[in-house]
Amino acid sequence: MEVEVRRLKGMLEPLMASVPTRTPTEHPHIERVEGVCGGEPVIEGTRIPVQDAIGYYHNHKEEIERAIYQNSEEYNREWLEKNRV
Repeated sequence: MEVEVRRLKGMLEPLMASVPTRTPTEHPHIERVEGVCGGEPVIEGTRIPVQDAIGYYHNHKEEIERAIYQNSEEYNREWLEKNRV
């Protein structure tokens, strides 16, 4: 059994060594990951560069601002007042 455990550990060590280093930034949900996008900032847990996300925001600003508002406490409060049951 011990021999098998050592064999399995030996198989896992190279895999564990290849886990990329994730470095958080001062912004929530943004990180730098060694070997991903040349180390440029990405959205946490993805390979999406921040510059693409900013580009998407600028091209879809009205849609995104509406979604942000519809998920806000202010929107929910107004909806509840308007739709009192």
